[in-house]
Amino acid sequence: MNYYEVLGVSENADISEIKKKYRKLAMKYHPDRNSGDENATKKFRKVTEAYEVLGDEKKREEYDCKRKNVQSQRRNKNKKENVKDEFSQNDFTFGRDFFKSAKEMRGMFENSFRMDKMGEKRARSEKENIKSRFDQFFDVKKKNNDNFG
Repeated sequence: MNYYEVLGVSENADISEIKKKYRKLAMKYHPDRNSGDENATKKFRKVTEAYEVLGDEKKREEYDCKRKNVQSQRRNKNKKENVKDEFSQNDFTFGRDFFKSAKEMRGMFENSFRMDKMGEKRARSEKENIKSRFDQFFDVKKKNNDNFG
């Protein structure tokens, strides 16, 4: 709640102006003058609370200090949100759109390295071919050693 707005005075209003405004509003919203009117009673309480703070030099200083800190925090928060908005506008969705799922990503890499289904069969047959040649090589060598020995 902004006490200056409640009393209808500027932030640099002096104590006499604050007191004058308070008396005028207190008379207007006083519960004795507005019996049964809850809104008037609420306004009276707000006006009284505002006067209790702004009418006391120490309390007013503390209030002004707190208001400045809150306003500063709001400005900083708004700056952070603006920066966040700027980055969100840059919508870095390349990865998300490009790799819709892990399966598609796997398929892309398999295709680019020729590891698709046909590639797997070729790789398996090549592995078996190498293994049989390896076995044949050592069998031949063993047979040759047996013949010499």
